[in-house]
Amino acid sequence: MTGERVVLVLSRFDEWAERYGTLRERIAATLGAVPIEHIGSTSVPELPAKDVIDVLIGVPSGRISATVALLVADGFDLEGERDGHAWLSLPNREARTAVVHVVIDGSRQWRDRVDFRDLLRRSSDARARYLAVKERAAVQATGWGDYTASKAEIVAELPKLKDGDMPIDRSYIRVKAMLIAPSPDGRRHLVSRNAPSLEDPQGYDRFVGGSVELGETHREAIIREVDEELGAQIRDLAFLGVVENIFRLDGDLGHEIVALYRGRLDPEPPAEGGTLTEIDGSIVPVVWRPFDDADLDVPLYPVAANEWLRGLEVR
Repeated sequence: MTGERVVLVLSRFDEWAERYGTLRERIAATLGAVPIEHIGSTSVPELPAKDVIDVLIGVPSGRISATVALLVADGFDLEGERDGHAWLSLPNREARTAVVHVVIDGSRQWRDRVDFRDLLRRSSDARARYLAVKERAAVQATGWGDYTASKAEIVAELPKLKDGDMPIDRSYIRVKAMLIAPSPDGRRHLVSRNAPSLEDPQGYDRFVGGSVELGETHREAIIREVDEELGAQIRDLAFLGVVENIFRLDGDLGHEIVALYRGRLDPEPPAEGGTLTEIDGSIVPVVWRPFDDADLDVPLYPVAANEWLRGLEVR
């Protein structure tokens, strides 16, 4: 839905709760007794949102495709499906009034979405911070993909809030793991395409990956991140080195230490129209960026990782 303006409306929580209830009854009639949750901004009182109801459905392992088939037969429009996650819309992807996410019950994807909703419900500070990013994204974004991509940073940071509305501590250095994932012909590599920022009004690209969690190695982190975000495994995974990334995003200072890896994705995202899934269920576009990117005006971050690209392109 590139090019469609994103519009936030003032909270209509009672109406949204009623619409969710009606949709929940329809889903339960189709699927039977499965866990169903209202997620996303429309599930949070006092939070402006797109006028689209987000619903989370939990199913047993191995039942996602069968569940999708039942929902499609009931009139839902399947937008995408990968290992561990499928998303469908009503009445269709061109005129969404609802988006349904199907994940494995009790999985990380289930817990992250429910926990993020609960954080927004209980913390006024989290709601205020999230709303500020949403409002800026709605103004700057050129479509749904840009809008969701522009929220990725705040979605990753908000869960670090403690109960009691403590502010986010941005003074620490983040540890991340990222992947250079070449295409089969060796001339392109996969990146996420992010929305415009104050520093990069044309948008920017980032290597696939994310934060290293407490108690896991950076190798374990990149394997987990790729599985969660892309539903893929990494073949021929090789550690390249560590780079440092000091940057500003919409004026805020950021500092990352990044463990950089190389590996091939299995399955590989399509040549066009690929996406990854953020912790809150947002769908962010991914693109195959040429190794020879001198003609592109969209920067690639972390900048220090670009040096590794020159030695990886197949010529």
